[in-house]
Parts: sequence; C-alpha cells; structure tokens
Amino acid sequence: MAVRLPALTLIRHQLADALTGMWPVHPSPVDAVDGPCLVILSGTRDPMAFGCNYTTRPVVLCVAGRVEPGPAAEVLDDQEEWVLSRLPWALERVDAEMDMTFGNVTYLARRIVTRTTVTIGGGA
Repeated sequence: MAVRLPALTLIRHQLADALTGMWPVHPSPVDAVDGPCLVILSGTRDPMAFGCNYTTRPVVLCVAGRVEPGPAAEVLDDQEEWVLSRLPWALERVDAEMDMTFGNVTYLARRIVTRTTVTIGGGA
C-alpha cells in the first residue's frame, strides 16, 4: 500500500525538489542549520469559497550565514536570485533580510513567500 503524504508535506517537498542543486534544502522546519541553506516552511493558509481548498503560502527561508563579518549578504542575494528563478508557483513577496536564530546561533536570512492552492482533508 502506498503511503499518502499530507497535502502540506507534499507541497513542501515539491518546492524543495524545485530548489535542489545549489545549497542544501530542508523540506521541513528544523531547529538547527549549517548555512548557507534553504528551509521550506508551510506558511499560512486561507480558506477559499468552496470545499476543502485553501490558498497556501509556502515560505522559502534563505539562510546565508552567521551574522558576522564575511560574505553573508552576497550569499543571501545569490540565494534570492536562485529561488526566484526556480519557483514552481506564484511569488507572493520577498521580505527584507533579517536576523534569525537557530540553535543559539544568529544567521542572516530572508523569507520568500510563494502562493499556490491545496486541498486539505477532502479526499482519500
């Protein structure tokens, strides 16, 4: 019997597959990273007017490197260009760079929010 992945897990894995190649890609939230890498988050969901369909906003978290002297800002720009050139769905927005902490280490990061639809809980 085939294993059926939950819809949001499947969305994260599809996005991770599209972004594989330049940096390590984590298709699920993690509590520690070794930058540079990309982390895929489920993002927010809004119900649509019919059935079990939702607009979902998966997030690509670009993690460039530790917040310290070095090339992290340039890596972050490279990550943004890489992700934007490979998105399988619509782009919602690109957030400004920010400090993000994983495992008590602060990294330079940026959120890239995408948009697609997903059916949750409506089928076998």
